[in-house]
Amino acid sequence: MDPGCELSKSNLYLPARSDLFKIREFTAHLPGKASIDAGDTAITGHVVLCASNGGGGFWGPISHDIAVMAAHLAETTPWSPAVPVRGVVRHILNHHRHAHAGLALVAATALEYAAWDFAAKQRSVPVWRLLSESAPPPCGIYATFFGLENADATVSELVSAHALEANVKKIGADKDIALKRLADATGTELSSWAIDFKAQYGLDDARSMLHRLPDGLAWVEEPLPPHEIDLLALLQARHPIAAGEHFYSVFEFSSAREHGVSIFQPDPVFSGGLDHYIRIASSLSRHGDFYPHGNGLIPALHVAGITTNAPVLEFHFGLEAKRQVLWQHKIIPDKSATVHAPHQPGWLGDMCETVKILE
Repeated sequence: MDPGCELSKSNLYLPARSDLFKIREFTAHLPGKASIDAGDTAITGHVVLCASNGGGGFWGPISHDIAVMAAHLAETTPWSPAVPVRGVVRHILNHHRHAHAGLALVAATALEYAAWDFAAKQRSVPVWRLLSESAPPPCGIYATFFGLENADATVSELVSAHALEANVKKIGADKDIALKRLADATGTELSSWAIDFKAQYGLDDARSMLHRLPDGLAWVEEPLPPHEIDLLALLQARHPIAAGEHFYSVFEFSSAREHGVSIFQPDPVFSGGLDHYIRIASSLSRHGDFYPHGNGLIPALHVAGITTNAPVLEFHFGLEAKRQVLWQHKIIPDKSATVHAPHQPGWLGDMCETVKILE
């Protein structure tokens, strides 16, 4: 399917108004069963509102630093004449020459995703319906267990409940000592487990940690920071290397492929808008294993049918409830470790009734 052809159907324009976007703080509560914490958990964060006084859209949660940047971009970018929904990030980049990566690009993407939510809700359709007549296919998941590495019973219960035995399961590199124990507790092979270095280590430390890992893991993720991707060969890694959540363009992924990355993990939330993420995803799905990063689970699911194959999406069992706290409806894997595209208007329907927007 040609993503350019599909997106050409989405020539939707936003209202031309100076207060198009607002950044607000919110509070909400997660019930104990939705969190790894005991009892109800209070959540605070920031949300982007689009055309909020006229059946508006929203996107979040976003962190404080992203909220500060998003507010700056919203206030200093002209929104008249009307801007197309799919062109929000490009419009921002045209007015802010240093917004092409990092915090600024993530903030610009948050503004655009609130605009997509607004446009879809105006038409009472899910976002994917603005892009394609066909619903996205169901997508498999791989499971991330950060924060749960020492809770064998909890991990075993999740693996069993969601039929994750054959799926990749991921823990942090600092918890590598738990690998064998967790594999035994869940009755799984080490080949279904992955280790995430979170791009936090230098060359010498990463190489030392890699050499003590057992053979046969599914992958090692971000063993080096993205700006040191050219040093991957010096690691002499024995495992497939995954990376991509902190790459911002097709060209960065092309370079990563040349330097040994074989598992690609772009994140729709970090990728500079929906149009650009689809370009990245369509390119990557032809060159290797495609496992989008979990911050962008919701948009990745909406556009799964527009890329050339259905991706395997990250589902973070320790964080996903917090990532979806703003919505009344939730995306939860079924008993076959599969997630399905929502049919509610916008990204995921109405804002959850426990959410309080602070003015």
